[in-house]
Amino acid sequence: MTPALSGLVLQIIVYVLVFGGLLVWVVRNKWFSWQPFGSGILVFVVFVLILEQIVHSLMIAPPAGEGSFPHLRWSDSPLLYALYGAFMAGVFEEGGRIIAFFLLIPRRHKYGDGFVYGLGHGGAELLLIGLVSAINALVLIMTVSSEGAQPILQNIPADQLKIIEQSARTIQETPFFMFIIGLLERFAALFIQIALSLFVLLGIRQKRYLVFPAAILLHALVDFMPALYQAGIIRNIWIVEGVVWIFGILALGFVFGSRRLFQAAP
Repeated sequence: MTPALSGLVLQIIVYVLVFGGLLVWVVRNKWFSWQPFGSGILVFVVFVLILEQIVHSLMIAPPAGEGSFPHLRWSDSPLLYALYGAFMAGVFEEGGRIIAFFLLIPRRHKYGDGFVYGLGHGGAELLLIGLVSAINALVLIMTVSSEGAQPILQNIPADQLKIIEQSARTIQETPFFMFIIGLLERFAALFIQIALSLFVLLGIRQKRYLVFPAAILLHALVDFMPALYQAGIIRNIWIVEGVVWIFGILALGFVFGSRRLFQAAP
């Protein structure tokens, strides 16, 4: 088994085990409820995968060619692109979170409800982006390298087949440690989503509504470094991942440290 195949299989197994383990843990703690869990999934799908993408399609121009980067339709500035992307992520995800807590689960504002909502939101992101991407990549490289699939591939137009083969080659040449980095990034994102859910819900419990713009700014801050990488301003992936992991560790600390704040809140 090649390093790429090993890395993808490892990702798929770990994604399923960790998400499943967290679900079992919240059930054992008697926190689980379909209402906050389903609300988290619904908000991610509607606000992130649909509404935010519609806005992006109107605002962002795709890369012009190989070696170029996406940019805003009305500006070539990579910094403005990074600011836009980070801020829009904060607006849509935190806006959806706030709407969910007020309209979808107005009577479920305990610590466990916030945790489960964040698990639904972050879990949907983990599975629909991390797990599905790993499965698609695994299927792609196995199909391209399979002798049995060659008759099917020969029926694909040459230009499309070239793109498919190049994508498979890129995945095959990816070092094993990059798949580990991908795993760590996805789990950092999961705990950041849970932490932000608890942060917003705690603000609602304490009637401190300045938490809402603060959550948007925090989310934008978390996404700003990856946006700078997408814009081509930062080229060192280790800097980006290091910042994301720091946020993930801080988020993990808040997730478990905020429990006593909920107990003290009215």
